[in-house]
Amino acid sequence: MYTIQCIIANRKVIEHEQTLGAKIVSLPQDMVLIPFAGTWSESKNIPLLPLTDGKAFELPAAIADLCYLLSKNGKLAYVEAEFFGGDGTQACSLWEKGTSFDEFEALNLGRFRETQAWLAGDGA
Repeated sequence: MYTIQCIIANRKVIEHEQTLGAKIVSLPQDMVLIPFAGTWSESKNIPLLPLTDGKAFELPAAIADLCYLLSKNGKLAYVEAEFFGGDGTQACSLWEKGTSFDEFEALNLGRFRETQAWLAGDGA
């Protein structure tokens, strides 16, 4: 079984937020991870894997509020994934300067409901 629920960002974006009491884990390329686990996660009322396990379509307020606060200094990603025996799912939400944005929608990837329909698209 594999699970992860965290925020990932450049160290400069969130290192000043030590006052949140979160554990900050170093990653390669000057990136860091805040794991959503243990008493810290419980104290923030963060639900476990709401997008992948809970089947939520939007981030719960506890997570969205935290992403809003931390992203004021730059880009970050909220990431969650759950896999067991090769099957699983993953989800993420990208934030920058206090705003959540969806790269899928930014590229208008919902324009067609089936891959075949892209063949008749404008080709731009």
